[in-house]
Amino acid sequence: MRKDERLKTIYETIAPHVTRSEGAWREYLEFASKLFKHSFDNALLVYAQNPNVTMIAPTVVWNKVGRYVNKGATGIAVCDYEYAKLTVKHLFDVTQTNGKEVVATNWDLDEDMKSRLEHRVFHKHGLATCTLTEAIFQISHETVTENFDNYMQNLQVDIEGHLFESLPRDGLELQIKELICDSVAYFVAKRCNLTDAEKIVGNGMATIAHFNSLPLIAKLGYTVTEISKGILIEFERSIKTIDK
Repeated sequence: MRKDERLKTIYETIAPHVTRSEGAWREYLEFASKLFKHSFDNALLVYAQNPNVTMIAPTVVWNKVGRYVNKGATGIAVCDYEYAKLTVKHLFDVTQTNGKEVVATNWDLDEDMKSRLEHRVFHKHGLATCTLTEAIFQISHETVTENFDNYMQNLQVDIEGHLFESLPRDGLELQIKELICDSVAYFVAKRCNLTDAEKIVGNGMATIAHFNSLPLIAKLGYTVTEISKGILIEFERSIKTIDK
């Protein structure tokens, strides 16, 4: 079997696995939050092949930061599109490399760092005083609302022949919006290692099992990943500035 065909099989197998229940979806989101700069498709492929990774990169990137892949290490296969052509690439976890120590963003925020990050976030988004967890939920809801129309594009094609096709449009949109909002908030809170991340969501993710077709899973996963990525990159920049 060709490598790209094997990855397609892995993807089609793991995708419905992560949406089979709310617990499975939360477990996947917590994993994906560690790889938030990667696409949904590739994070899903990594999850299927090695759910224990913490920091991954291709050999060329590890070499640039002074680390080298251990002899005999088995890479994690993912897909990339370059020049309109699908290519298979291999990523390696930091535990599969050796060399110079890598300094990553510290997401284990102490109380002082957390307080200063809260101040920056509240000021930028015009939020009233609240906890960082509550702020994440508000920012997630705000960002999802701004991007929701883009998500709903071509939805009619994706739900053709699906249970969703028979639901009232308004009710379906509300259900999807709540699911995306809660998923993004949980994703971001988990990346920030917030101990009360579980409290951040309501009942939005309870409907995840209805997303049981590849088009729906792909669209949901892409949207949650991209919105979460935008929020976390903003937080990361703030943390690096505070660290200086």
